[in-house]
Amino acid sequence: MKKISLFDGTTITLEDILNARSARAERQKVLLAEGGAALVSFALNMPGPVKQSVTAKRVFEEGLREIRKAIESLSGTVLSPGEKDESGQPARKTAGKRGVILREETSHETTGSQAFFLLDLPADRIKRKMTEIEEYHALGRLFDIDVIGPDGIPLSRTQFGLPARTCMVCGENAKICARSGAHSAEIIAYTLDDLVHSYFRDKEADRLAICATRALLYEVSTTPKPGLVDRANQGSHSDMDYFTFVDSSATLCHWFRDMFCVGWDHADDSPEELFRRLQFIGKMADRAMFRATGGVNTHQGLIYAVTIIAAAIGKMMRTGSAEEIPEKELIEECRRIGRCSLQEKFGSSGKLTKTAFGARGEAAEGFPHALNIGLPAIRRWLAEGCSLNDASCAALLAIIAETEDTNMIRRGGSGEAERRREEAREILRSMTAETIVADISKLDSDYIRHHLSPGGSADILAISLLFCFCEEEGILTGEHA
Repeated sequence: MKKISLFDGTTITLEDILNARSARAERQKVLLAEGGAALVSFALNMPGPVKQSVTAKRVFEEGLREIRKAIESLSGTVLSPGEKDESGQPARKTAGKRGVILREETSHETTGSQAFFLLDLPADRIKRKMTEIEEYHALGRLFDIDVIGPDGIPLSRTQFGLPARTCMVCGENAKICARSGAHSAEIIAYTLDDLVHSYFRDKEADRLAICATRALLYEVSTTPKPGLVDRANQGSHSDMDYFTFVDSSATLCHWFRDMFCVGWDHADDSPEELFRRLQFIGKMADRAMFRATGGVNTHQGLIYAVTIIAAAIGKMMRTGSAEEIPEKELIEECRRIGRCSLQEKFGSSGKLTKTAFGARGEAAEGFPHALNIGLPAIRRWLAEGCSLNDASCAALLAIIAETEDTNMIRRGGSGEAERRREEAREILRSMTAETIVADISKLDSDYIRHHLSPGGSADILAISLLFCFCEEEGILTGEHA
């Protein structure tokens, strides 16, 4: 597996580097001449002849976000980097009487990205905040944040009793290692690439795992649900309750993270090879679920679905240049991975039949019921002013109305399952935002009385919620048409 690299960029000359340093120093003088109490100058510490790349820009944006947050915390200023004022500079909203940010400039050149903040804040307070970023952020060793006073002299760490910067390879004093040439360029580059690769992989894996765990918890918390476990009752189930699902969801969180990492780490594998890796981790997640629930199957179908989705997102984030993934592209990746399961079950043709259309079939087709029924229903009812709970209740009913739920067929037979689909359609025709809870509460009592449970539909609701949360987090763009 090839790691993402800081140094996949254009090589520049020593003259280019020296000219860029001179230009930066001149720009600092010009900005300081405009007034202000401090100037923050930000760039990246990138040893060697490559100073700019896709990954370097991504690291730079991480640092830029942290610097803005630090300025906000000191001043009560809320920055709006996407907006421009009349002079073409980033707009800002200020809590005080006057803005503390007198000017902000950002540029991206082959000689590296850089940013300047001219501030009306005490330089010593700013220096302490910037040093915290360099010391404690996971990528801080790559951040070169100078704080310059109105006299044009950079503030040093030693002035405030702060520790000297440490070497990114051995942890000793960075200046001593640099002067002595203690580490080769190859070792330094490898260390930095490993740091950056792990940081972005782990950050995105955590975001996905949180979305997936939220989806499981929100699905079981959605109340009322006909015949299903929710906060009000056990539905048609005697072997599980709300807390059984909570235990299972909490146990699965780190497995969802690992599923993403498998996709990221093995992005160059064929779909078949990736699927075999996912089978192994899926089985381990199944065992963890059964241990947490005392042998009760709460999420087996969802484990399969989330395995495919998490790995597909991990693979696409690893190989793509954009941080947000269009849902239509995710669907195709899920299909490629998911259809490997059908080939194992039905031979090389991977032919899909109605009887196969459970968790495997849903993944192999790119989760059509979640994307075309559940997610649009959630959006629609949220737009009507419903809470997420009520929107999820209504979305579940829409899924029941259009899905051949194998759990319903197993418990009531195909005829009863079809009658219940038509019943759901009839309720949806007249249902309003105000009647959602009352309508579904009546249905819940009836389902419990007849021992019916639309478990497959509940899984699709959870997947719909997962896509919804991924959109909120900026993981997916929401374009799946």
